[in-house]
Amino acid sequence: MKRIKSILIGLFLASSIGVTDAYAQSDKPSPPAKLPVGSTQVAQTDWDVEKIFKSKSLDNPKLYVVLLAMLIAGGFGGIVFELLNLQGNIERPHAPTEDELAAELAYATPLNVIDLGIFARIIIGAFAAVPAMAVIDPKSVLDLLAMSLVAGSTGTAVFRYFQDRLLIGIAQQEEIEKNKKIKQKNNIAKIDKAIAAVETLQEEVETKSESPEGTTALIIPQGTVLNRNRFGEVRKVLSQVTGVNAEANKAIAAFKKLEEELMKNSDKPQGTIDLKFIKNTPIDSNLFGNVKDSLSQAKGANELTVIADNSESSQPVTQIQNHL
Repeated sequence: MKRIKSILIGLFLASSIGVTDAYAQSDKPSPPAKLPVGSTQVAQTDWDVEKIFKSKSLDNPKLYVVLLAMLIAGGFGGIVFELLNLQGNIERPHAPTEDELAAELAYATPLNVIDLGIFARIIIGAFAAVPAMAVIDPKSVLDLLAMSLVAGSTGTAVFRYFQDRLLIGIAQQEEIEKNKKIKQKNNIAKIDKAIAAVETLQEEVETKSESPEGTTALIIPQGTVLNRNRFGEVRKVLSQVTGVNAEANKAIAAFKKLEEELMKNSDKPQGTIDLKFIKNTPIDSNLFGNVKDSLSQAKGANELTVIADNSESSQPVTQIQNHL
């Protein structure tokens, strides 16, 4: 028992020296170097905890002093937990009994197990303070020490909380990736459907037209009738790819131009839904090609996005801070 008390007193004295040294450095900064005449630069002796946390720079020596203070305060929090839990008593390191092994450590090898007792609470409390303070973001040294102490006294709960948040974050990230892949596959299916609809319409127009040798023009003879509903059906299919990417929007604009060109020299007989051409009308077959080319480029761009997303999703999840 005397040995345990000596160890605890030693830990207390070491932490007191460390914290006192940090305060001494903040209260009694070293004299600033001489500045050139006329210079307005101010020597940097800022020990603001909030600024040290926000800097997130591993080459800042002040960060390690703050981390040390957190670990020490968290370790004392573990001691507080022990005293509260055992009503003022502490548990020395010992070998677990057979009952303890059977109830709590069924998968452990008895000969290799040792219960660290009070030191286990100190270790858990010390390391629980670090993630807890990263989230709480203390504003001052007093906040840092007080919150680290409290976090250390609830070390097990702190780690359970962060474990749960981590698993939730990973699950949400996986769900986002899954939905993104489903959306991309649906977009490809919609583009394929649009390409097929445009090709079917082109075949119908070509069967009712004449193409002079050596030209790409389709001459639609006077009196030819086209079902206007077919254009509406294609337009409806194309509307489903609106916003997929820029190339898909270009395809919609190209089809609108094609439709305007066909309707320019045609008439809609009263009481019908047909388009009747009032004279021989030349239509550039490239107008159909422009629509299909834009759709093909839209499909290719979407497939490249799928490949890029799959490559990213094969790497470990690294952006889960927002879930913590």
